[in-house]
Amino acid sequence: MIENCFEEICSFENLYNAFDLVASEHRHKRTALIFYKHLEENLIQLQNELLWGMYNLGDFYTFVRHEPKRREINALPYRDRVVQTAICNVIEPEISKTFIYDSYACRLDKGALKAANRVSYFLNKKDSVYYLKCDIHKYFDSVNLDLVFNLYKRHISDVRTLNLIYKILHKDNPEKGIKIGNRLSQLTANLYLNELDRYIKFDLKIKYYVRYMDDFIILGKNKSELRKYLKLIESFLNNKLFLELNKKTNIGLCTRGFEFVGYNIYPGRKLIRKQTINRTRRYVKSFMNGKVKPEKFCRSMASICGHAVHTTNYMFYIRQLLKVIRFLLKVQD
Repeated sequence: MIENCFEEICSFENLYNAFDLVASEHRHKRTALIFYKHLEENLIQLQNELLWGMYNLGDFYTFVRHEPKRREINALPYRDRVVQTAICNVIEPEISKTFIYDSYACRLDKGALKAANRVSYFLNKKDSVYYLKCDIHKYFDSVNLDLVFNLYKRHISDVRTLNLIYKILHKDNPEKGIKIGNRLSQLTANLYLNELDRYIKFDLKIKYYVRYMDDFIILGKNKSELRKYLKLIESFLNNKLFLELNKKTNIGLCTRGFEFVGYNIYPGRKLIRKQTINRTRRYVKSFMNGKVKPEKFCRSMASICGHAVHTTNYMFYIRQLLKVIRFLLKVQD
């Protein structure tokens, strides 16, 4: 149980560390530069607002990203991102101790590549003949806020911290749903589905299970076993978490492979999806045509190549980088 944590959240040191974490992702953006220009004053103002109960969230800025699929992102003003990061700095280390090992989204030292590697490891087990791949229907829009707040109360006894979390979750007074694109939303999403994780691992005692946010995979030796698990999981989601699976949920042979966390995974190998490869080709072409700034391109390609490590397609990305290097050398000449 996390006790007396509000003053730690509001400490100048923690707020500064939160600013530093947020700035590492947005250092060159205009909002970051404006906040940094009067950094000490801004942090002290935030600290006073929090301590005196005068803090209110700003308005969401909504935009749409279409890659890899259409998602509506709801971003908060810079100062609010600092506050959410400050909260998570204090409460997340303790809460995450209750998470199972095989939950991979939005966690330190986890991520999509490690989730894919874990699934590949499970595919080598002799009992991994069939897979059950599940996807929760409109997960972020469906999270029950009263239920998830009760989950926070299991971990936190500090009333002021709970009140602050409640204020953030109930911004604009929704009854359900959390906003994609906010730091506290990531922790909240994992906390909510931790109930499912623990049910699958400790009640159903399923060994080969991996979850990446609202997508998860179970491997088993026969279809009838997986169908039984599917019915139990659907019942738990419907009755305990008020969620439902979408139509993409399916059972199939592991030897035929399946798509998970951006990879096509087969026993003994992982492939990058064809649409991802085509998107990389377009991105490299856009850079060479001067439509992408060099700093952004370097950051993006480092991430893209990291995603491709240990896949059959890795040499494709090396060739793309060599193509860019030859292009730059030619431009210099």
